[in-house]
Amino acid sequence: MKVFTIRLLLLTALVVATGAALRATGHSTWVHPRAGALVAFYTGLTYLTYALVERGRRAGAADLTGYYMGGLMARLLLSMGVAVVFILSGAAGRSAFLAAFFTLYFLYAGFEVWHIVRNLRPNSE
Repeated sequence: MKVFTIRLLLLTALVVATGAALRATGHSTWVHPRAGALVAFYTGLTYLTYALVERGRRAGAADLTGYYMGGLMARLLLSMGVAVVFILSGAAGRSAFLAAFFTLYFLYAGFEVWHIVRNLRPNSE
């Protein structure tokens, strides 16, 4: 879990640095004003869903699938909830928000899947 946390923080630092670089070079239209909140949301969500999957891995191989699917559904439903709330709020910049939203969703979900699969390789038969 410690290695995952360090790598997650490194990924988050890279995402924040990329956003800061875009703003510093005059490409601030590519960065949504609420991108910081999205990054914090996905960092926390990725940590929580990975903790759930790790708990299932420790419980046994038979329970891992249930925990993994539960984490996946929690990620999906919470993310959809955030997107729906923002869209229904009527705030400006919906297309920029959705672009940032889906970019961060796939980036953090891919990171989590990569880390889970990487940890399962030594246990495969």
